[in-house]
This record gives sequence, structure tokens and C-alpha cells, in this order.
Amino acid sequence: MSDFGLAIIMEYTECSPLITEDELNDWYNIDRNPRYGPIPGILYMSRWKKTDTEYPSWLTVYDLAYPEIAQSPAFISILTNPSAKDISILSRLQSFERRIYQIVGSYLKPNALLSQLALGKYTFVDHIEVTPMHEIEFNHWCDDEHMPMLLGMPGWVRGRRYKLLERYKTILGQYQMDDNPQIEYTMIHELEVEGLAELPSYWEIVRTPWRDRVMGSTVKRELRLFERYSS
Repeated sequence: MSDFGLAIIMEYTECSPLITEDELNDWYNIDRNPRYGPIPGILYMSRWKKTDTEYPSWLTVYDLAYPEIAQSPAFISILTNPSAKDISILSRLQSFERRIYQIVGSYLKPNALLSQLALGKYTFVDHIEVTPMHEIEFNHWCDDEHMPMLLGMPGWVRGRRYKLLERYKTILGQYQMDDNPQIEYTMIHELEVEGLAELPSYWEIVRTPWRDRVMGSTVKRELRLFERYSS
């Protein structure tokens, strides 16, 4: 699992009529990412723009060496000492949400090395809420059936599965923690083609009785598709 680091931060953002996408992107490229990049334990940053019809439109992912990076003094200092640009942007965004996840599974094709892989052009994000009663079976299905099936598909590059630790939203520019986060897992698939459904024979392969039983027991599911914007 260490190929990917042990945690990620996902930031979903949506512009409002008060802010342009160019201004949002300048904030990330010129102000925000240069301050987060030097923090020890932040391994990689990538930004993605939606290709589906859902919202929010933008996704930023920070790969972390371990979850505690998000609570480190250097990280907290940036949150508690926002720049003038932070305050301006966050107050004008329609929405901003940060989620912190811990990894529970990572998947590469047999004999593949992460350092030798081309980066996926697209990322398919699958947010799934499960009940405590069905959590164990959900994880068994992912590890024993679903992900092994995807490993052999042309166009699928690599995948990860995470469990939600914390979720924050901004309200009037101020961070507020979700005090009652659900049992949420997120699967991230990097792809060479635009969407899992476009992979050859995807539905014929993955639609199994076990899959139908697991999906039938989920509380909520959100599917998103993004194209790589920068890394």
C-alpha cells in the first residue's frame, strides 16, 4: 500500500458567479499548492476537472505519506493562518469541501511498478456509504472480486480504496467539521479512457450476483468522472 502513501485529502470546489475558473486555478497554482507542497509527508498533488454533468466541477487530490500529516503543525498553520487570497477565494466559492481518507487497498496490474506507469488521463471516483452490518462484506467483495476483475482490463491503469476519516465544509469562508460522518469508502480508478463503462466488456465482467447484493445494501453512492488538469 505504500506505493500510494497511506492517506489522501480530496478537495471539491465549485465556483460561483463571483469568481471565475481562471481565478480559482490561479489560487491553486500560485498561492495554495506552493504553500502545501513543501510540507513533509505531502507526496503528490493533482487537479482534475469534471467531464460528467454533476457538481462540484473541480477536484484536487493531495497524496499523503500517512493520515497524521493533515494534523501536523505545518499543515494546521496554513489552515489557521489563511492568506488574503485564501480568505477572498473561500468567501466567494459556491462550495468547498475537504475530505480526509485513509487507504485500505491499492491495486496495480501484476508485475507493474508504480514508478513505471503512465499517469491516467481520467479518474473515476466512486463514493459509497455502507451500513455497519454490510461493511465487512463490502471490503471482501472489493478485494476478492471487484478489483481483481479490473486488473486485467485494457485502459484501466491503477486503483485505490479509502475509508473516510474526516470531512469539512466552508460556511461563510470558515471551516466546519462534519460531526457525524457516515461510513464512507471511496474507490479511485485512474484510466486511459473516459469512464469505466467504456472499458471493453466492463459490464459483462463486473455485473455478478455478489456485486448486485453488495450494491443493493449500500446507503448512498456517488459516481464522478474527471479529466486530469494538472499534476
